[in-house]
Amino acid sequence: MSTAQNHCLDLATILQGKMLPAFAPDILGLDVFGDCHYATKLGGDFFDYFDFREACCRSDTRLRLVVGDAAGHGVNAALVMTTVRAYIRGRAMQPGDIHEVVNDVNKLLTKDLMYSGDFVSMFFLDLSMSDNTLSWVIAGHDPALLFDSNADTFEQLSGEGIPLGVEPEYMYSINSRDALLPGQILVIGTDGIWETTNNQGQQFGKDRLRQIIRNHSGDSMKELVGAVYADLKSFSGQQPLQDDATIVAIKAVEA
Repeated sequence: MSTAQNHCLDLATILQGKMLPAFAPDILGLDVFGDCHYATKLGGDFFDYFDFREACCRSDTRLRLVVGDAAGHGVNAALVMTTVRAYIRGRAMQPGDIHEVVNDVNKLLTKDLMYSGDFVSMFFLDLSMSDNTLSWVIAGHDPALLFDSNADTFEQLSGEGIPLGVEPEYMYSINSRDALLPGQILVIGTDGIWETTNNQGQQFGKDRLRQIIRNHSGDSMKELVGAVYADLKSFSGQQPLQDDATIVAIKAVEA
């Protein structure tokens, strides 16, 4: 690769880094932190928050967030990631439930990706502490993990839905439950976390992730997320990541 090409790649890397949230949202009753590590300079993972204090709702107790994973990694995945992020941002701040947002974004994205073999998995969350509701839409993504530190139990927030960019008329459904109680932690990640392998070909796995969540449930979510990446690095034997790895953790705290 030429010097000019390397320079362009470095500039693209800086630009993509700016598309990830610089700060966690300040939501009453919640401790939120997310991070994303790319396998190469450019990647297809992303996460984003939507601050309703700047929208029509004017709420400081409501959080919408998305975690997405474009197929593969590198330049092509980064271009797809940039496109879907723009579509989501443009639609998410408009009226409508999150399944309507996902339906509209999917129709737009399918026009770009149909027959290309590219697609995007996504977990879209809407959490309102004041209304005591937690809703989510899954588009071909792994379930989120919910840990209750008081009961020492895990459950999965699962649901049906194919990846974005495959079928334009697919209708996504919304899933709901009560909002988080103090001490409960919700973790949303991408498969670059649990599918990372070590020198023996063993996968990091979700059991190891669950144990980290349990061990750090009393810490801040920034510390918990940091512990996941530290253990991931140790497990892989200091090898570079084989895939992009993203994780967002949300903990309910006393307001």
